[in-house]
Amino acid sequence: MPKIVSIYQTKKQKILKRYTIRLDQGEPLYVTAKLLDRNRFQAGQILDEETIKNFQEAAEFEEAKELALNMLDRRVRCRKEIERALRDYPEKIINRVTLFLHDYRLLDDLDYARRYTRDRLRFMPRSLKMIAQELKSKGVENADIQLVISEIGEETDEIAIALKLARKKLRIDRRSSLQTQRQRLYGFLARRGFDYDIIREVLSQTIG
Repeated sequence: MPKIVSIYQTKKQKILKRYTIRLDQGEPLYVTAKLLDRNRFQAGQILDEETIKNFQEAAEFEEAKELALNMLDRRVRCRKEIERALRDYPEKIINRVTLFLHDYRLLDDLDYARRYTRDRLRFMPRSLKMIAQELKSKGVENADIQLVISEIGEETDEIAIALKLARKKLRIDRRSSLQTQRQRLYGFLARRGFDYDIIREVLSQTIG
């Protein structure tokens, strides 16, 4: 049976502190500091195959979990973002990590969609339709998107948002002809997802 030859910290780990367990036969084991401390392995210890298999799975889970937690420390994430970041791990490990995060209420796509939508409207204004498209591209389920857009739509005046954007745009473009301003403003608002009716109303109120 394999025997532990040495244990040392793995070099050049930017995110996680990992350790290498070198065995006298077979591939080395790579583990997080937390898992190493929990198992109290030491040089000279003999490991059976079942122990190695269980340990490898536990090591992958701990590492994937820490990577996910580090991502969530920086900002709220949706489930698909976590799954994409962990794509190099076995599906079984990814499912365990996302289940762990759900159980501890650290992963909630509905909450993510609400936060994302409010942040977009506040800091990078655009239409709710475009925000819905962005959420879909991030992997949020359509049911969650529709619920959030419906909720926030009841309290959101898209014409007011488009007007604010338009007035800011026109201050920058004030030296152009009215026709040029109209064309540029139409394209500007359309690229932010606003419907024709909203754009027409904004053009009427700003350029005439």
